[in-house]
Amino acid sequence: MELTPALIWLGIGVVLGIIEVLGASGFLIGAAVAAIAMALATWIFPGLEVVPQVIIFAIAATGATFIYFKFFRSTDPRPGVDLHDKVATMVGQQFTLDDTLTANSETKTRIGDTLWTVRSNVDIQKGTKVRIVGGTQQTIDVESVA
Repeated sequence: MELTPALIWLGIGVVLGIIEVLGASGFLIGAAVAAIAMALATWIFPGLEVVPQVIIFAIAATGATFIYFKFFRSTDPRPGVDLHDKVATMVGQQFTLDDTLTANSETKTRIGDTLWTVRSNVDIQKGTKVRIVGGTQQTIDVESVA
């Protein structure tokens, strides 16, 4: 089998894709997509010289990387929130309280699939819909939803 430019670009795209999967944080996605696009271009236009291929690849990789980062940064659901801070990612979420919560005390309640300690500055009756307003790693602060 002859090693054509299309196969070379396809190999480069696959290698860049594998490196990206191993942890390049999105920096190689554009280059991998551009390399695979170059494989398609050199297969359709087999007479394309090497220098124009490299120039087109560089432009396409830059454009694809820019589009990738622009798209994913604009779809970040909670910009500025540390994803490792579980409570911060839950702020604003609403749920129904399992037990009565008296002012300045704590109780356990299930939120999703996890049992959390919740607290409030006011009395809240069992079955009341509450909203998460903050907390620490172990305790969640809630308020009643009006």
